[in-house]
Amino acid sequence: MRVKRRSPFPAGETLAYKWDDAARKYFDHFELELMTAKRSLWNNLKSPFLKDSTINPAFKNIDLLRYRQILGDVSSEEVREANHVTGSYFFTKSRAEPAKIFAWNYLLAAFWGASAFSAFYGKFVKGYSIVWLVIPFAPVWTFLLYNVARQPK
Repeated sequence: MRVKRRSPFPAGETLAYKWDDAARKYFDHFELELMTAKRSLWNNLKSPFLKDSTINPAFKNIDLLRYRQILGDVSSEEVREANHVTGSYFFTKSRAEPAKIFAWNYLLAAFWGASAFSAFYGKFVKGYSIVWLVIPFAPVWTFLLYNVARQPK
């Protein structure tokens, strides 16, 4: 399916124009992802070693891609509103994919502060080796990997 790049709504600051423009901008991106997901699901269905546990996530992934395609892109105003409304997480817009928001736990800032203090104290106060500027940040990197791996769709 081809979608025209120009929106039928008059250009301006209206909500309808912003949504329609964002949805049209990333339509082809999501069409390619949907085509790949559908082809992958079809190949899995033809496999004699099919497990039921692989079918439901594949259908869920296709549905989520379709919803994200309809949504368009997430604006910075929407991210700001999400940060204002919720208090336990900090939200950022994904740089890699459109229509995706990452949630960051505030505990990450505490980990980073403790790591920075340990690096400063170990290197400059105690005079330990330069390794002390890097190693204290290992808990931060571990927490970042955990946070990225556990992001909701």
